[in-house]
Amino acid sequence: MNKTLLTFLIKKSINDAIQDLYPDISGEIKYLDIIQFIPKEQREFGIYKTTVAFIVAKKKSISPVEVANQIVSKVIDLNKEGLGFNLKSAGGYINISVSDSSLLADLISMLESEQATRIKDKIDTLNVGDEDKTNNEVMIEFGQPNTHKAFHVGHLKSAITGESLARLFQYISKKVVRVNYFGDVGMHVAKCTWGFIQKGEPSGFSSWHPHKRMQYIDECYVFGAKEFKENIKSEQEIREINKLIYKGENCFELEVYKKLRDYSLEHQKLVWEVLNINFDKSYPESEVYKDAIAIVDKYKDKIFKKSDGAWIFEGEKIKKDLKTWVFQTGEGNPTYSAKDLGLAVRKFDEFPNLTKGYITTSVEQKDYFKAVIKVLELIDEKFNGKYIHIPFGWMLRESGQKFSSRMGDTVKGMDILNEVFAEAKKRISESKGYAEEEKEEIAKNVGLAGLKFLILSHKLHEDFNYNPDQFLSLKGFSGPYILYTLVRAKSIINNSNAQVTDIITSLQISEKERDLLIELVKFQTVIEDAAITREPYKICQTLYSISKLYNDFYDSHPVLQAESPQIKAFRLGLCKLTALYLEDGLYFLGIDSIERM
Repeated sequence: MNKTLLTFLIKKSINDAIQDLYPDISGEIKYLDIIQFIPKEQREFGIYKTTVAFIVAKKKSISPVEVANQIVSKVIDLNKEGLGFNLKSAGGYINISVSDSSLLADLISMLESEQATRIKDKIDTLNVGDEDKTNNEVMIEFGQPNTHKAFHVGHLKSAITGESLARLFQYISKKVVRVNYFGDVGMHVAKCTWGFIQKGEPSGFSSWHPHKRMQYIDECYVFGAKEFKENIKSEQEIREINKLIYKGENCFELEVYKKLRDYSLEHQKLVWEVLNINFDKSYPESEVYKDAIAIVDKYKDKIFKKSDGAWIFEGEKIKKDLKTWVFQTGEGNPTYSAKDLGLAVRKFDEFPNLTKGYITTSVEQKDYFKAVIKVLELIDEKFNGKYIHIPFGWMLRESGQKFSSRMGDTVKGMDILNEVFAEAKKRISESKGYAEEEKEEIAKNVGLAGLKFLILSHKLHEDFNYNPDQFLSLKGFSGPYILYTLVRAKSIINNSNAQVTDIITSLQISEKERDLLIELVKFQTVIEDAAITREPYKICQTLYSISKLYNDFYDSHPVLQAESPQIKAFRLGLCKLTALYLEDGLYFLGIDSIERM
């Protein structure tokens, strides 16, 4: 990342002034507090502002107006050779204005930097001074589909969210370990195994396509789950199969279980390939449950209390926002919460350089993970502040109802992907004469762009509606609209020979050109902000804003037929940087670039 760019220069200048003026509290001021961008409708005050004087004033118990005046004077004093921007104190706020010539100089700098090395190729080079430094190793666990059941909508959302966060973490961290934890033991597995034995193996089953096999395996699970609930004899048989699987002794039931497990993992592998996700490590639940038993046994009558034969953690006695959770059943089996303890301990044992361990699951598990994390911290202080749950909301039907996974009333993850790809293919213009293979590839990219943008364009904890007509639209706030703009920008620069060195900083530029340039100047700061705050939706908002401003500019300003070579070079520079930043922004969302659409 080129730190000489204007935005970073402003941040550094203000940060240096605060360190010089208030060294005792300068470390408490977060880098993101230094500057924010002013909305277009208020831009008579400048293009940036900062409220950092109010933060300092509160910590020092002095007037924010006095602090703002001191910061402005100090920035000027520390930069005697010239700033390239102007600061003005206004009632405790500091407004920052930038001349067109400085913006044009920034455009040249951004083009030279970004054409030399792309953001996605240097995402681990930025040290922004926040909690995650460049020498950190962090782990993020996401995806987490169970075997013996279909990959469902929640897993799809977790996978897309987790991959985006992983790429953002790489932007501010030295190394990211991507982890998948999947449930391959437990009652759901026993129900599926029993159901498969009862229904029987179809002829030629082993040669079926993995997705078709998985559909039948899921039908067996649904059948087993229904019988478990409604038939006492079936329930008893399923419980016996569950015990046999946990024991691991050779028997017919265990052979069936293992075969279905392998088929499930083969199906999952293909889904990961479609989503362009690669994990560094997978943890099967079958490998951690013994660790879970050992941990609970070690802390019985210490952290865990016996209750009706089970071992529980009485969370509310430690902290008001915690609840009681069972960690071991009366039969001596570890619960999900105990297995998560075993998993966490194993993660940090196997990756001793971890500074953070993140887990993405639905918001419904928020209280659950509060208890698990608290127990980890009681077990070992090394977990204090290092194990973090990132909850995400639900993707809902248009009616506002959840996609259910109970008793077969579900839309599976592959159902969603297939529907999205089919709908995207319909929207590809027949008049463009694409070959069938190219049409399939474009449909896949456009469909994934729509779905991923939909999922990531909301705050992670919020619910949102699934509506292909909206998120596959080539107009408005959608992934395909961003791709359309990217293709449009690329098309105009492919045959151009204009160089960034032809751009001069004394040009007179229009309001639409200035608006687009300011939005492009913001881009790298937004990526930084999204990475630190773990909020990919901010990238989606900026990509849409850049796209809208670019199309407004492009529709009203001739580029190749510009009135002078200097103006042509400048406008082509806007096109080039738009294409570069749209492509980089899409990368952080896990969306591939395309050349035609």
